[in-house]
Amino acid sequence: MKRLLIIIQISLVAVAIGFAIFWVLHPEGPFEAWLGVTTTLLVALELVRQFWPWDVKRDADSRFLRQLESSGDLRDLLNRALSELEKITATDYNQIFLNNQAGYDGRLLAVADSKPKHKQRYRVASYEGLLGSVYASGRTLNAPDVRQLEGYFEAVRETRSEIVVPIKSDGSILGVVNSESEDLDHFTDAIRDQVEQLADALGHLLLRFGYNRRVPENELPWIQRDLGFSIGDHKEV
Repeated sequence: MKRLLIIIQISLVAVAIGFAIFWVLHPEGPFEAWLGVTTTLLVALELVRQFWPWDVKRDADSRFLRQLESSGDLRDLLNRALSELEKITATDYNQIFLNNQAGYDGRLLAVADSKPKHKQRYRVASYEGLLGSVYASGRTLNAPDVRQLEGYFEAVRETRSEIVVPIKSDGSILGVVNSESEDLDHFTDAIRDQVEQLADALGHLLLRFGYNRRVPENELPWIQRDLGFSIGDHKEV
């Protein structure tokens, strides 16, 4: 369907260009000439709008994309993304989940997470839970008070506020980025904006670095960091 729409757009633009050239070369009067020139300019602007790589320009402006695209492999990419997520959110509970379809039932698998030792760690998130709802809808969820969410399941009892952002790639959802805080209303609009930019950068890079949703669970990396008292004072285990 997407290819058909592109073909139709190109055909319509080609017809418009043909009419514009005809009016410019064979004007019957000043008005027709003016109309031909105006139409040609409008067609040129439409061509620029349709085919100029706006996404490339936007990507070039993304500091997260620039920081992550020099990663060595998928594990390094996820490691760097997790570090950026910790800096942005300034919380002690951060996760990156990716969709996995290797088994009979699809699920979201944690591929990178950081948490204090006293908080629960889990690798699988179902499609029916909070993370799954964001994966299904493709829309960011910023919950200032998770206990006010209908049907909320308390996976980590200390959590009071939470943000979940989908990881998108060319119209598909690859997974979600999740961060949880012990404080109510922790995630400001500024934090949300940065987490969404980070998720956007991941969406552009994951496939390039070898992510495949059908890879068996034991072949996907799982970066696990147990934090001490400081967000920056952690180690990989």
